[in-house]
Amino acid sequence: MSEEAQPVQPPPSTTNPDIDSIQSLNLYTGTRVRHDLLYGVVKDRKTGALHHDYVTLKTSRKTKTQPWKPDPKASFTLSEDKAHELSQALTFILKARAEKQIATPDLPVSEPLNSAESASAVPEFLTQTQDLMACFQAQRNLKSLPELAMALEQETAADLNSLRILLQIASARKALRGLHQRLKQPETRASEFLEFLQQQSWLLGHENSQIEDLPEWIRETQAHLLLFRRPTGEQELWLIKTPFHGEVLFEFDEPHQATYPSDVLLLLLGQVQSLLEKLSFEQTDASETSKNRIQAKILVGMTQDQAVQTQALVRLNRHLNQLEILSFDQLESSARERLQNLQALLKQV
Repeated sequence: MSEEAQPVQPPPSTTNPDIDSIQSLNLYTGTRVRHDLLYGVVKDRKTGALHHDYVTLKTSRKTKTQPWKPDPKASFTLSEDKAHELSQALTFILKARAEKQIATPDLPVSEPLNSAESASAVPEFLTQTQDLMACFQAQRNLKSLPELAMALEQETAADLNSLRILLQIASARKALRGLHQRLKQPETRASEFLEFLQQQSWLLGHENSQIEDLPEWIRETQAHLLLFRRPTGEQELWLIKTPFHGEVLFEFDEPHQATYPSDVLLLLLGQVQSLLEKLSFEQTDASETSKNRIQAKILVGMTQDQAVQTQALVRLNRHLNQLEILSFDQLESSARERLQNLQALLKQV
């Protein structure tokens, strides 16, 4: 098993940004040499906004008597900070492979990635090249790889924004496939949904948020929880359960012609309300205002496109404080809407 790659420092920047996160992938490990690919995201220290990203190919060597040591002469970095080196390189690679009609194998790139600096999930802009090329072909109405190569060759730095959107579309499509596949399998456990959504946190609206460690007393007694902190400081607690196939979130009271939460939903509401109260008590101080209170969401069940279930969920959320319930089919629908928005944005570029 290969040793974990060491973090690298980002290229210098005039606005003094900080590393937000680094992910690494071991490409090759031999007896004397190893190659690691590191993807880093740098944020602006003043605003907390994304400043740029970069990729480093790090080469390390060892001898019979010396452990692994970095080889700076055989390592290099491509950064978006100055001349969009990373985007230019990606465009060039896609064009060159298309010209030679080299098919990109469907490698599970996302699984070997491991965080070397932060637990924050980073959008997988460099995965699913085949999806990217398919998007590009569809946008340009291209029928063959030579046509695709010619179109890519005509791309300039001014068109790189289009390429970025294509990469986001490819990443969103991959995430949607993963979510849909898990939803189709009734045996998918809550822990599996949590692991997947932790990697695809944009589905929960937290692509720019940091995943924070839960207090020890929560880790010992609770499961299936994620705590996010947005760049603006707000925290949001997510309880991830399962779709509970075949069960409803709301029961119907025939005599009163009214809906009420099922036993499972009532149990989850009580659990999260108790957690919110304890967490808020721990973090409250004299300077804290109500807008800084921790918010919470429960991901559970399916409305199954039933109007009664959907309306009951909307009605309940309207009367809850600091807490919202989201069904899995609503999550999938929201993700599809975001994908459609990206596709519409691409047409405007």
